[in-house]
Amino acid sequence: FDKAGGYQVLHYAIENSGNRHTKQLLELVMMLARCKTSAPKAPVSGVGRVDEDKETAMLVTNPAAFDIVEDLVRKTLPLLVEYDSELNGEKPDVENDENMRELVLYSMNSALKGRFANGATPPPENGDQGILDELLVTTLQMYSDHPENYAILEERHRILSFYLVAFPTFEDGSLKVMILKTLEFVLTGVAGNGAIIPTKIACQVFFTLCKTLLIGLEDMGLNSQEEAAVYKKLLVDAYLICRTFEKLLEFDSRVGQIMIEGDVLSANLPDVLENFAKATEALPSGENDTFQVDDKNFRLPRESTSLDRVFAAVCRVLRLVVAEGSGLSSPRDSFSDENDSPMASNVNTLILTAIHELGDEAAVAALRVFDTKMSSQSSSELMSLDMGFIMHMLNHFA
Repeated sequence: FDKAGGYQVLHYAIENSGNRHTKQLLELVMMLARCKTSAPKAPVSGVGRVDEDKETAMLVTNPAAFDIVEDLVRKTLPLLVEYDSELNGEKPDVENDENMRELVLYSMNSALKGRFANGATPPPENGDQGILDELLVTTLQMYSDHPENYAILEERHRILSFYLVAFPTFEDGSLKVMILKTLEFVLTGVAGNGAIIPTKIACQVFFTLCKTLLIGLEDMGLNSQEEAAVYKKLLVDAYLICRTFEKLLEFDSRVGQIMIEGDVLSANLPDVLENFAKATEALPSGENDTFQVDDKNFRLPRESTSLDRVFAAVCRVLRLVVAEGSGLSSPRDSFSDENDSPMASNVNTLILTAIHELGDEAAVAALRVFDTKMSSQSSSELMSLDMGFIMHMLNHFA
């Protein structure tokens, strides 16, 4: 079949057929991926043999057949088409953390130039939308057919990883939900620790969306209504990923460990806090918002700000990660940021930013992070440091 050019013929048929036939043709790809490439072993009789044969029959033994799916994804997914044209067909590298972060940023910039080029007005309908849906459904079907299929196929083809990288560029909400459902499935159903790369990509996309919301969209030349509409859509994307992580973190501690041990938090949290600090400086303040006591300037807490929902989304994910983490404080003589571990310092900065600069929703979300941080402490000395920080905040308002 291979020597006769069968793969090329099937690839051509799928690429050039209408959506009506795509599903049937992709079923042939799945069948080819399960084909045995070596002589079968002698039959063995016994109890359970039939069930074992059925399970083995669903195992991917010819992953080369799935090259068709990978190539179709790279030819129909607009982000990868754009990327290929700039890098002369080079396959995106998502295994290297730095390259992965650059690729996600590339995706975000592509979304701003393409999906949001005319504000919130949807771009012209992509004729390849139907095949993109079917390619993802086919991939999920293969992952669910046998516990080992995910590791075999994702390591070679990175289909789920590519869809996650391109997440900000998709307009279709149902496709984005399917991408996140696929991530949930491989983490909870089949993947074990093999889903590290897709998890890190999803986390990176979430933080990139949040940082984009904080930086603002002034450079896009949109009017205020268009900018508000784009902001709303980006926020919806961030909350979709946020809710997915909330579900995963509540039931699977591995996800939090991937974020901590994979340096996803340490690479993004300082930038997020810096962006929050810059964004809060631009927030409008009323004439009676500030006052002086003992030659010190104070600001009355705001009830709400435009940054509250983004800040709350970050805190909702961080709170669940903190619950899984350890060593968030270090036994020092003071509660000050300089004497805490980097993670504890970031959490404390998060609290102070919300309390001093943002509205009620952000402040409550940040305090929940700190409450979880205190609950996870294992020593009285660390608890004492946290109580010292609380007294510092209370003294500020007293």
